[in-house]
Amino acid sequence: MPTAISHLKEKLIEMVKKMHNNNFSSLRIAAAFMVMGGHMGILTLNAPPVFLGKAVHSLGVYIFFLIGGYLITQSWLSDPHPLRYAVKRFFRIWPPLIVFLLVTTFLVGPFLSRLALPEYFSHPYTWKYLKNGLLNIQYSLPGVFENNPYPYAINGSLWTLPVEGVMYVLVPVLLRIFNIKKGEHKSALWVGVAVITLFVCFTDLVLQAYYPAARWVFYATDWIQALHIVPYYFIGMVYAAPCMKKILNLPFACILLFIFSCFKFSDLHTTFILYLLFPYFVFSVAFAPANVVSKFFDKHEISYGLYLYGFFVQQIVIMLASQFSFNLSPTQYTIVCIIITAIIASGVRRFVEIPFAQLTKTILNRIPTS
Repeated sequence: MPTAISHLKEKLIEMVKKMHNNNFSSLRIAAAFMVMGGHMGILTLNAPPVFLGKAVHSLGVYIFFLIGGYLITQSWLSDPHPLRYAVKRFFRIWPPLIVFLLVTTFLVGPFLSRLALPEYFSHPYTWKYLKNGLLNIQYSLPGVFENNPYPYAINGSLWTLPVEGVMYVLVPVLLRIFNIKKGEHKSALWVGVAVITLFVCFTDLVLQAYYPAARWVFYATDWIQALHIVPYYFIGMVYAAPCMKKILNLPFACILLFIFSCFKFSDLHTTFILYLLFPYFVFSVAFAPANVVSKFFDKHEISYGLYLYGFFVQQIVIMLASQFSFNLSPTQYTIVCIIITAIIASGVRRFVEIPFAQLTKTILNRIPTS
């Protein structure tokens, strides 16, 4: 009997190790750095760095959405209970977001604004900014960053949150429609998801080719712009199919990406080729054997904090550099801002994300799985 228990314990430990033997945390943090690097070019009125025919911050967003599509699919398949799923998604996204909004609106914003405190707190934009908590994205606080090269914007990164929120709802719906369940190895069941993904990619290509200036703003979000990144979420879903891991090969992915980088393509062809090659590369990296760096970032997963605070910190540093006549290059700005934001993001993880993750577990334990 003790031998059987020991064997079961070893099996469980082995399963847990396999679940964490990936590089998702490292990829997300790298993506956050890429977003900050691209944004720094924009915020200083310089061209953002370009790689593979795309601005690096766009590639960073693609990585976030690829990983999001994969992990949200796995989350639903591992526990397809609507209430439990909603609790996990809510406590992952909203507590750090609400803390960020309170800090920017009531603690830092008043000191950065050129307006006096009574004028600042009576201004309608101050209270309108709190709509971000409802994913109705607002970018400005009154009198803040007015003289920056890229004026008024508090956090240009937040525009992706409503898009991700929609995908949180859409992913379970599609998995239910196609009756895909955990451990399902029948490729035929995943065909529907693949067809939907192809349709979304095709729609984006058509819009870029024939309607490049098209805009459709609803609930403060441009959903045409959103459609340029949504395909990567769907592609992430496709890579959650068990058969997809078998085709991943990191050396081969690197070779393909290197060949692609040696040629110059039109924007439309670049988008099409990236749909094929970039996810293959990202997931080949994701499932390569985890190293020391990956294990470190698993314990210190600060990508969400970097995402929330990066843009805001960059605007503050640019403002202070202007006031004190510091001349920094975009690269120097980026390094300084990454260090500052990483410290803040570590605090967010320690005092916000981890406590609410523990609260989530407590709540989930009280919700029946059936």
